[in-house]
Amino acid sequence: NCGSACGSADVWLLTRTGENWSVAARNEISELASPGWALDSLRYLGKSADPAWYRSRRVHGIATSFETGAILPASYLTFSGNEGFRATVKTDSSGAFHLDNLPMGSSLFFHVACPIRGRADTVGGEFISQTRPGLDTTANLAVPFRGCTHLNRNNALIAGTKPHVFAVLDSSYSSSDKAGVYRGVLDAIFPVGVRSPSAILLQPSPVRSCPFCIEPEIPRLVRKGVMESSTEIDFARAADTTANSPFTYRIRVDTLPLWDRYWLAESGKVDWSAMKDAYPGVRAVISFLRIGFNPRHTEALAEVYVDTIGADDQTETMLLKKQGAGWRAVLRDVARDGTSGEWSAGKCEPSDAPAHPPSRAEVEKISGDFRLVRVGASRGFHDTFRGAIDTLRIRLGALRPTTRKPEQLVGSGELLDANGSADQKVVVSFATKGNVPAIGLATRLPPGIAQLDGWGESHRILRIAGDSFFGTWDTVVGPTIPLKGYFCASPISTRQLPPGN
Repeated sequence: NCGSACGSADVWLLTRTGENWSVAARNEISELASPGWALDSLRYLGKSADPAWYRSRRVHGIATSFETGAILPASYLTFSGNEGFRATVKTDSSGAFHLDNLPMGSSLFFHVACPIRGRADTVGGEFISQTRPGLDTTANLAVPFRGCTHLNRNNALIAGTKPHVFAVLDSSYSSSDKAGVYRGVLDAIFPVGVRSPSAILLQPSPVRSCPFCIEPEIPRLVRKGVMESSTEIDFARAADTTANSPFTYRIRVDTLPLWDRYWLAESGKVDWSAMKDAYPGVRAVISFLRIGFNPRHTEALAEVYVDTIGADDQTETMLLKKQGAGWRAVLRDVARDGTSGEWSAGKCEPSDAPAHPPSRAEVEKISGDFRLVRVGASRGFHDTFRGAIDTLRIRLGALRPTTRKPEQLVGSGELLDANGSADQKVVVSFATKGNVPAIGLATRLPPGIAQLDGWGESHRILRIAGDSFFGTWDTVVGPTIPLKGYFCASPISTRQLPPGN
């Protein structure tokens, strides 16, 4: 009887008359409150049972490979349980094993050595969840040899009698624009003439996608004519996808089986110490993520996670253009921070950030009251952040070296209200972070209280031109993805805000 507890029992009241006993009352208990001393629920010993049988606890079965179902002859199985129980048995030619004198009321676990020369790896797991008095049953054992992560995936224990065969190419898939984009991405990662892996494995599911990472750079790229806005819109709406089907390419391409992904790349990051033994010659595991096209399918954004042996792993979004029948990457790492602001026709517009931050001499001249015009670049929630404009009035004290760290510059800062008075609810920081000066805004908290999350804004000054400065900014509310944008700042005292802002 299985419910919240799998077991049933009767409570009998017996009375004695002389040497004879008889049942006076019987009460059924549908579910046991505890395991107690019940016999195995599937075994009835009968009236003629020898009491010694009750103490015998035995199990036998057949050992097989979990992956292929093949029997495991002449294999050593080690079992462990409570009360220091440990026993090693050897299967016979048919894969059969016998185990006697099991511990009472114990789970049994098994371990099997991995068939890898020079390594002590084992695989195993729970074999029997609970041994009970009178247990004498058959319990077959399936050994998960894929847990031997260093085992070559062509080994018959996990691949059957046939060696690993790369999947048959899907011709319709291979001729699509999506596959063409994949080839263009791989050409950028593994250029012709540079050492390439002998084979590439594709992740069977998306890994480490970062679809919001490119958003702050799009207004600049569209304004420069580098890409079309429709491409990014399609990219933002696209669902995560992975190329499960291999496609024709100059490097052999196949898909990493799902179970191997579990053992060799559970967190998304490949265990290359095991991978090089499991798949000799494979030096790259790729996860193709989102792809977005313009309406004419002549331009594409492609996000890809590249995990290669001996290199830093990274997620990258590339901009590709169709050239003839093929695709070529025209911009690598679209998400790389490259945007700043600039005044143009009275508006704060996105522009390329300088290759180098402002000099120390330029930075030390920043002082006074400024008007910051901020423009949102990320799409944000419901696409309401991109293009949104707001203005801050801020007072900055000159940056000066600190006593403890002369290389760091620190100045004072205040957020001003419409009357020019300091806003006491907001604390403003002004200091260099590395070589870049930054202005920070956060909620002013009582002394001794640390802010672990919540609202905060940061403005990185990337360019200084005359008495104005420009850069990028981001804002965070709680544990969310930061919304980013660019800004333009000019002194209030010498030049009013240009029209239109």
